[in-house]
Amino acid sequence: MKQTTKTKNKNRKVRDYVNTRKMNLPEKYKPGYLTDMDRRTEIYQSIKKTLNECCDDLGGRESLSTIQLTLIERFCFLSFVVRNIEYAILTRPKEIDALLPKYLSVSNVIRQLSITLGLQRQARKVLSLESYVKKSKSKKNKKGRKNER
Repeated sequence: MKQTTKTKNKNRKVRDYVNTRKMNLPEKYKPGYLTDMDRRTEIYQSIKKTLNECCDDLGGRESLSTIQLTLIERFCFLSFVVRNIEYAILTRPKEIDALLPKYLSVSNVIRQLSITLGLQRQARKVLSLESYVKKSKSKKNKKGRKNER
C-alpha cells in the first residue's frame, strides 16, 4: 500500500509525495523484509524492538550466526502475525473457527523456533578489565606511531 501525502517544498508549492516503502508486513515471510519497510511505522518499530531484544537475550548480534539471525527475524515476523490473529479473535469472536487453525499453526512454529534458538538468556562475551586496558593501550601506541611518521 502506497501512502500519498502533500508536502511543501522550499518555494511553498504543494506536491504529492508517494511513499515507496512498505507500510505493512509482506503476505509471506521473506528474508530481509525489514529493509523494505518504512521505518517510521509502528509495525517496523515493534518488530525491530523484538528483534533487538531477542539478539540481546542470545548474547548479542555479534555472537550470532547468520542462520540464527535469520531464525530470529522469522520468529519476530511470526510473533507479529500471531498478535494480529489474537486481535482478530478478540474483536471478531464469530470468526474463531476460521482463525483458530492458523493461530495454532503459527504458534507451533514460534514454539519450535524458540526451542531451536534457545529459551535461556546467554551472557555477552565481555573482556576482563585487564584485557580491556591492554587493548586500549595497544591502540594508543599504534596511533602514536602513525603520528610520528
